Amino acid sequence: MKICFLVDLPLGIWQWDDGLRGAMQILEKEHKVCYHLDGDRHGHKPDMLACWGGTLSKTYLEGIDYAGEKALFFAGGPRDNLEELAQWDIIYFENELHTIESRKNGLGNCMTAFGTNTQIFYPMKQPKIFDVIYPGAFGLWKRKDLFAKSVEGLKALSLGNIQFHELECWDVCVQHGVAVAGDVPQARLPFFMAMSKSVVVLPVPEIGGQRTVLEAMAMNIPVIVPNDAPLVVEFAEKGGGIIVDPTPEAIREAILNAPKDNPKGLEYIQNEMTEQHYADRIKEGLETS
Repeated sequence: MKICFLVDLPLGIWQWDDGLRGAMQILEKEHKVCYHLDGDRHGHKPDMLACWGGTLSKTYLEGIDYAGEKALFFAGGPRDNLEELAQWDIIYFENELHTIESRKNGLGNCMTAFGTNTQIFYPMKQPKIFDVIYPGAFGLWKRKDLFAKSVEGLKALSLGNIQFHELECWDVCVQHGVAVAGDVPQARLPFFMAMSKSVVVLPVPEIGGQRTVLEAMAMNIPVIVPNDAPLVVEFAEKGGGIIVDPTPEAIREAILNAPKDNPKGLEYIQNEMTEQHYADRIKEGLETS
């Protein structure tokens, strides 16, 4: 099968070394796969057009316009336009929550497929320089302000893509003594995570951060999430994550009392959420469609 994979990565392939990338590399052994990192099909007519993006993204619109078979790797956005979503041959959701809700609403062309890249994210020995790290974009939806207020006086690091229209997210971290850094190649992110005793992921309720949750588990690092964000709670419940109220006091207490490791999370990843598991689910969807 000829698969054309569309993903919009303005800074190039160095941004992309997550579970989906690992799964696609496995699929390359069985199928001919090409990648367009600008989200444009460029007139190609593959057997399957695979698009990673939200329902408002360039890649999504490119897929909707394609008359051949197409697969959507859902990355956020509204899911209420069932007539439009039904045009996809298969939709892969990262969360079982989204799959269940969509099927209840009559969308039958969807399934859950997700995982992390254990070739990059695995337990490693690094000096524990930080009490906590929060990998994630400096955007309002990541609640960096809540993180900053939770870790004042602790050795904390926040890194991720800088949203230049929301620089207050960077500023609030600096004001509360958080070490900050911009985006780093995803293949280098594990080295920063390994230098921290714990990982925090604090998205607003309707937004995810589940990739980082799985990456922390794959590295056997305790991960802390808020109880009002169901997309990350889903994985924290399965993999020994620490689920707390979204308050500075509760988050700080969880950081200070975090265990040294998370063997339950590591086992969960190894048994259910590796890049091979991800690839197997993608293949199942392709065969079904």
